[in-house]
Amino acid sequence: MRQYAERMNLYAAANDEFFSVERNRTLPIVSTITSVPNYPSKLSIFLTNASRYWQVRCYFDGKVIKRTLRTTSKRDALRYAKEFYNAKLCVAPSQQHAAHTRTHSIEAVATLMLATEQARVDRDEVAKHSLVMLKSRIRKQVLPFFKNICVEDIGYAQVERFF
Repeated sequence: MRQYAERMNLYAAANDEFFSVERNRTLPIVSTITSVPNYPSKLSIFLTNASRYWQVRCYFDGKVIKRTLRTTSKRDALRYAKEFYNAKLCVAPSQQHAAHTRTHSIEAVATLMLATEQARVDRDEVAKHSLVMLKSRIRKQVLPFFKNICVEDIGYAQVERFF
């Protein structure tokens, strides 16, 4: 009798379809969650209903980080997930233990940037007029504003005030 009732769905309420909660379209499709071989189990790739691309998910420093891999191929997704993990692994410890012993002035950084831009002008990647405008903007706007701040101390708040 029970098997017949389960097949016929006799135990379901008449209003289940009105009150059942659908999964969010950004949640992983459970059948597609795949751990990356030879890597920690915290690194996995998956598909969602919101995107045709594979996604990567990993747990770093108390946070879950999710990124799109911008590929529809599972083989490429596994390769990109490994690159993602290795890049995050290399960056995370250096950010935690970085000692700000060096301080750079905004003038020194501007000089280095302008030298790079001059090299781009020499290679005809950028128009010479663009370099002239960049020099003018740096001299008249950026240097006076950030004159007394070390480059390492410039953050989001200072950039917001500048704009």
